[in-house]
Amino acid sequence: MVGGVPFLDSSAANTISRIARKARKRGVAVFVTGSSHTVRRALLTHGVRPPFARYRETIARAIADIESDRKKFPVGTDSLSQQPAVKPSVESDPARTGPTPE
Repeated sequence: MVGGVPFLDSSAANTISRIARKARKRGVAVFVTGSSHTVRRALLTHGVRPPFARYRETIARAIADIESDRKKFPVGTDSLSQQPAVKPSVESDPARTGPTPE
């Protein structure tokens, strides 16, 4: 996502924190790779830490972890909570208007 960043200000760290929390709510894993000590410290200070984000040295290591998670938790399970994935039904969606499909 972002490469070669020597430091982050609090606005950037807060934005990444919000993104990581929203991703977690949606069952999406966030990896931060190749971060410097300074960047990692700023992110950790602003709440970008497990379970909201995982830190890896390289993108290759993050991909290996994702592939490992896929083997442990096949499609149809939520690898973050290790529970069967539950998809909301159309009928329970309060944003939906109009008749429900038959």
